Amino acid sequence: MLSGIQKALDKWKTSIDKAAELVAKYGYFEVKQFENPHNPEAHELTMGPEIVEVLDHLRLLFH
Repeated sequence: MLSGIQKALDKWKTSIDKAAELVAKYGYFEVKQFENPHNPEAHELTMGPEIVEVLDHLRLLFH
């Protein structure tokens, strides 16, 4: 029996494989975010502050 984490990883791999198939078949642009060395910095500068802002608002709701 697969664990929940393993099932999620299998679905993730399937989606990556499907994206590669669509790139090959239709010539779609492939982002390759995990191969981009600037990806962590982009998350730190954009998504990180957004998450902190949302969490800060949630904290205010529960106090």
